[in-house]
Amino acid sequence: MKKFISLFSLFTILLLSSKFTPAQWVQSDGIYGGYIASLTANGNNIFAGFGGGWQRGVYVSTNNGVNWTTTSMDRNCVMSLAVSGSNVIAGTQADGIYRTTDNGTTWIHTALDDQYVWALAVNGSTVFAGTAPVMADGLSDQGVFISTDCGSTWEQTALDTISIYALAVSGTNVFAGTKSNGVYISSNNGANWIKSTLPEQHVTSLAIKGFTIFAGTIANGLYISNDFGTTWSQTSLSERNILSVSVNGSFIYTGTNDKELYVSTNNGTTWSLSNLKEYIPSMTFNGSNIFAASYFHGVNLSTNNGSTWNQSSINACHIKALVASGTRIYAGTYSLGIFASTNSGTSWSQTSLNNKDITSLAVKDSYVFAGLLDSGIYISSDNGASWSHSSYNYGTVMALFTNGSNILAGTGTGVLISSNNGLNWTQTDLSSPIYTFSSNGSRIFTGTIDNGVYFSSNNGINWTQTSLDTSGVNSLAVIGSNVFAGTNKGVYLSTNNGANWIEAGLNEQNINYLATNGTNVFAATEGSGIFLSTNNGINWIQKNQGMDIVPAIQALLITNNYIFAGLWGLSVWKRLYSDIIGIRNISSEIPGNFSLSQNFPNPFNPVTNIRFNIPKSSLVRINIYDICGKNIETLVNREMGAGNYEVNWNAIHYASGTYFYKIEAGEFTAVKRMVLLK
Repeated sequence: MKKFISLFSLFTILLLSSKFTPAQWVQSDGIYGGYIASLTANGNNIFAGFGGGWQRGVYVSTNNGVNWTTTSMDRNCVMSLAVSGSNVIAGTQADGIYRTTDNGTTWIHTALDDQYVWALAVNGSTVFAGTAPVMADGLSDQGVFISTDCGSTWEQTALDTISIYALAVSGTNVFAGTKSNGVYISSNNGANWIKSTLPEQHVTSLAIKGFTIFAGTIANGLYISNDFGTTWSQTSLSERNILSVSVNGSFIYTGTNDKELYVSTNNGTTWSLSNLKEYIPSMTFNGSNIFAASYFHGVNLSTNNGSTWNQSSINACHIKALVASGTRIYAGTYSLGIFASTNSGTSWSQTSLNNKDITSLAVKDSYVFAGLLDSGIYISSDNGASWSHSSYNYGTVMALFTNGSNILAGTGTGVLISSNNGLNWTQTDLSSPIYTFSSNGSRIFTGTIDNGVYFSSNNGINWTQTSLDTSGVNSLAVIGSNVFAGTNKGVYLSTNNGANWIEAGLNEQNINYLATNGTNVFAATEGSGIFLSTNNGINWIQKNQGMDIVPAIQALLITNNYIFAGLWGLSVWKRLYSDIIGIRNISSEIPGNFSLSQNFPNPFNPVTNIRFNIPKSSLVRINIYDICGKNIETLVNREMGAGNYEVNWNAIHYASGTYFYKIEAGEFTAVKRMVLLK
């Protein structure tokens, strides 16, 4: 009787509840004012250093500028900020260097007591600090200091009698901007210094773009060196007081003391004036997001290379890899490490493997494997809670793949294989650089950078080249005996497990990633977004609806009734799978009434079909609920015309038991029960 009452109550609750959540953008919150002298980013955490008046200390945003909170450093004027590994380093006025290893919860004063630290520059665990007294008769131990342990301890370099206001580093080359002596250069991490040929200038800022050095000065504008500081010439931004110069890809940004921000896309030859009218002493970048510090109006954000500006907050990580383990999704980013979501991508949290360049991901049971740029493979045995470096701890790993008890790694020197969850790795007989893996039963396919597709029939021990032997293959996907290969010149198809290949469309496209589900093939491209083929590549349909720009897609993932796309510079996007493929209209007749049919089969394992009739255009929503009444998935959430429809639910990630599905269409509501039996 209790069970009957509970089920009746649940039915009643489901019938009465209606929680349509509109998809929309919410305007961000931010720091609406303040004298911000410095900015830096550590993963999704943006740090803003207040540098004057009554506003002091460091504020932090843990959601890319949506909200800001004070850290425990709230009494110091912070003139410079930098990140080294998991350390955030703050240079203060008259109080030296502080460091936090917990994103600002606690700060430790490390060294340089009473120093004015105007500049910080980082190369790995090596940190440089530029100091200068405020008064002419100030500190005698000014100049450049160096730390080789992420800011814990410091030593003074040979440049020890000159005031330093700007620093830049490239490898072992260090550039120091001085008060009145131009730029000094060290080619050996600060052991020795020479004075460059830049005229006697007060240098306020430095930035590096390849072999090009930009130096901002007081009164004489911006100088440029195209030979790593050997010779210098003045740009067209002359006779200006330069506050900052920053480089982001092909864009150079220069802030002046006249509340101007200039932008150049041709290495400083010409400049355009941005519409941001602020004093900009510091900038930091997170993908396509540009954060600009202002002396009076807090933090400004641009998402279009400085064309327009708004108050901060948008997530724009570079996504390189996506993978799912049950309901948990992992996203591998460049620079920010790995993020995880347990609610279908609604929100993400950074794992402890942060500040890393992730190039590939794979999962096996509770194990997560991460391939890195130049750092080998990291392994987590607890769903990403903690990570350890594997025995393969060097080189770039472009692809990871699990096959039974084996894990395969695609590296610059070929395929490695591990049979003990990554503890040990063995080189196979394939030594070509590897981009991708896929499989069809016992046959494993791999795509190489220059030599096409290989296959293995013995779990990856030995490899044989297929007839597709001259192309660089970025991605592979399999449907039965059909093998799809994504190249820089479109998609190739083999219908006989790789024996022969034909062109399969998108010939002018650079295909970054392929994904399959059922008979559907998705292709992620470099500059044209996502395409779908339902007929083995004979036809392709572009599926970019909802994306305001044509994005470069680096990864695709189909899981939990969603398709996820990892974008370069625009984070993770998602879309209902039923929406992107189109829910099936199974009849040409127009029904007379709303109805919801019993699912079939029932009981089922793990896929079942749900049919429903819509007599007139309606906003339709179909939700799945567990026995407790929790909404666990949404199958349909869209405006639909009149028709007879069918949609399926794949419950592969759910336990056996009783579930309910509910339809809401106009004023019509119905609930039915189904049983998953594994």
